[in-house]
Parts: sequence; C-alpha cells; structure tokens
Amino acid sequence: MKNQKSLLVVIAALIINLGCGIALWMLWSLTGLEFLQNLMINLDWGITAAFAHDAPQDIKRNFHVKPGGTLTIDSKIGTINVQTVDKNAVEVVVTREVEGKLDSVAQKALTDFDVTFEQNDSDIRIEGKFKRDRQYWMKNGHPLRFHFQVTVPYQSNVDLKTASIGAIHVDNLDGTVRVETSIGNLCLGEIQGAVWGKTGGPGNITLKGCQDDVNLESGVGNIELGSVTGEVIAKTGGPGKIILKKGQSKVDVKSGVGNIELVSVAGKVIAKTGGPGKIVLKECQSGVGVESGVGDIYAEIPTQLMHPWTLQTSGPGKIEVVLSSSTAVAINAETRGSISSDIPIQVQGLLTEHKLKGTLNGGGPLLKLRTSLGEIRLKKRMENRQEKGRH
Repeated sequence: MKNQKSLLVVIAALIINLGCGIALWMLWSLTGLEFLQNLMINLDWGITAAFAHDAPQDIKRNFHVKPGGTLTIDSKIGTINVQTVDKNAVEVVVTREVEGKLDSVAQKALTDFDVTFEQNDSDIRIEGKFKRDRQYWMKNGHPLRFHFQVTVPYQSNVDLKTASIGAIHVDNLDGTVRVETSIGNLCLGEIQGAVWGKTGGPGNITLKGCQDDVNLESGVGNIELGSVTGEVIAKTGGPGKIILKKGQSKVDVKSGVGNIELVSVAGKVIAKTGGPGKIVLKECQSGVGVESGVGDIYAEIPTQLMHPWTLQTSGPGKIEVVLSSSTAVAINAETRGSISSDIPIQVQGLLTEHKLKGTLNGGGPLLKLRTSLGEIRLKKRMENRQEKGRH
C-alpha cells in the first residue's frame, strides 16, 4: 500500500510538471476514472493550494417590466428573498458563498452553479442548477450557500421553488404566490391573491394575511396564519401546530399530533389532530366539526349558534365549552367520564352521570359532545370587568 501511494505521488507530479499522457493512462489504469477526476480537482490542474482564491462575483441582472408580471425561480439549492418596490423593474442579485475556507474545490463548486435568465414581456424566469450533479460537489465536504435577492413591483405574481434546504421569504404582494422548498421556512407577508405553499421536514410557515384562498402544507412544522378572507386548507404532520387568527370562509385544517387554535372564523370549520393534540376554538360563527385523538378540546361558543357543532375526542381527553347564558342551543353530551354544567339545562329524557340531553333557552342548533373517558364541562361565560363592577 505504501509503495502504491508513493507511485501515485510520482505519477501526479508527472501530470503537473510534464503533462505526460503516459502518466495519465497509468493513473487511470491503477485507480479508475472517478479517482482521477477527484485528483485533478484537488490538484487544480497544477495550481497549488498556497495560492489565494477569490470568491466568485455576485450575479446581477435588471429587467424592465410592467406591473402584473410573474417572477419564476426554480433553483436546485439556495434561499430566496423577494421584496416589493415602487418601480417597474425586476432586480436580481445572486450570491454564492462557501462556509469555511475557500479553496480551489470550493471555488470550482461555486462557479459550477449556473444561473440562467429569460424574459417574456413582463414575465421573468430564473433557473439555478449545477453543471455537474449537485451531489458531486456536496460529497467533497464544502457547505455551499446560494441566495437569490430579488425586488419586484408590488403588483406581481411569484412562483418560487428551491429543491434543497432553503428558506423562502415573500414581502407584501398584490398578486398570487406559489412557493415550495424541500426543507426550510416559508415566510409570507400580506398577500392579495391566492397562496399555495409547501415545505418538508420541520419547516415552519407564517402568513401575515391573505385576501384570497390559502393552501399550505408542512412536513412537521408549525403553520401560523393571520387574517384570511378566502378558504383555508392547512396541513402539517407530527407535533406541528396550526394557528389561524381570523378567517372569513371555510377552514379545513389537520395536524399529526400538534395543537390547533382557530379564532374568529365565520365559515364552516373542520379540524382534526391526533394523539395528545389540543384544539381551541374561539368565536367561530358557523358549523363546526372537530376531532382530537386523545387531546382536550376547548371551545367558546358565540352568543348564538347558527349551525350544528360536533366536538369529539377519545381516551382521557376532556371537553370544555363556554356559553353565554342567553345562548339557545340543543345539547347532546356523552362520555364514560363525568358531565357537569354551570348553566341550567332543560333536561330531556333520563339524566345520568354519563349522558346529558337537553336544551338551553328553548333549544337551537345541536351541540354534540363526545369523549371516551374524559370529563365534559359546560361553563357560563364570565362577564367583563365593567359589568361585574355594576353588580
């Protein structure tokens, strides 16, 4: 083995100093083509590591566009940040960096990343990919970083995708948004058009607000939404939680075993989580159907229900419902645990420890409550401090 290594060194020296074709053939015969390719990269074709290597310059492009165009970025790697400006132009800066020492191999990897641009009227398409396979450079142990910094008119549509670890950020935008990353966070501002977003693994998704429909999916990360006017579909796995601060249309959300919190939803609500995931509902106005694996369910009923509600959990999961004393509703509760109420219920049929069927204020839409072993509690809504002070 020692003699073979010595022979390789001698042959490599011949390549560097003499460019000898015979030495190349000998090295290929002994080691194979892949070893020869790696050796030539590391030797940098005769340039030693003692020489300094300059980082590749940023790639910059400017395009004149009209409002309403579409920016498309499809990159095999990297982060993407899109900001809006008050001018009819798309400006792009692509940075290429390596974590650690910039040696010849890292420099070659950075310059091997090819970025192409195409303009069709006000639509801009940007594509980033390695000329060689990405894994070829990754196995050389150099963490590579690529970043797309782009400014677009406020009235724009964006379609952004990065195929590896990379976050995507989109500023407030009057247009549609479609974003996808393999593993990374998605951070979206106030969007006027429809939003579709997907990330894998632990990537989190945040959306400040949307005036149209929203469809979001994360591998096991959290999804947090502000105010959404259109329909909402949100899905995450594992312990990922889902939070919606305001919804004006139908909401359909699902988590693996994480918590779900929905506030002030005017449309129909469908929510499901597994395991110990907890579901919290506050001021939801329309019909509700929610299910937890073995987690608790907490719901604050509005002054008056307009549609039926079903709250269901299994195992030891408990259900707690807060109602106004003026709410008119029909109640059907069942559990192998206990049932208690702070509000007088007009009981229908036989009252037992594990079942309650009756009406509040003459009845209304059905409130159906089911849990296997947990407690069911009906609580009266507390007055605000000003009202309490008058009593």
